[in-house]
Amino acid sequence: MARDLVGRVVKVRGQEGIVVEWEPLGSGMTDALVELEDGKRIWHSSHELRPIDGKGPLPTREAARREADALAEKQLREIKKGFVREIERHEPWPGMEFGKGMLGKALNEAIEEVERRRKR
Repeated sequence: MARDLVGRVVKVRGQEGIVVEWEPLGSGMTDALVELEDGKRIWHSSHELRPIDGKGPLPTREAARREADALAEKQLREIKKGFVREIERHEPWPGMEFGKGMLGKALNEAIEEVERRRKR
């Protein structure tokens, strides 16, 4: 799992530290909060980190993004199924068809966007 970066012992800029937080899906250039030996906590870019704990390579932001996209696609499809079931349970009301069409279209477009990202 991509979230396995937290707790890893790493070396960064000549100092050892432990990754205490990882935000791989954020927009910032730094994504890993490392607590250094001297107790300071500093955000670093995960590609700067070198694992020294013998547990293999560190997960990448790309792996985390793929994982998040897979989860998002699954959740959107579940929402869409629930939406269809819920609409079928109710009596029609004025504007229902319009609202149903708009929400259905938005869900379809969101699913298509996630599928496009996963194919890159």
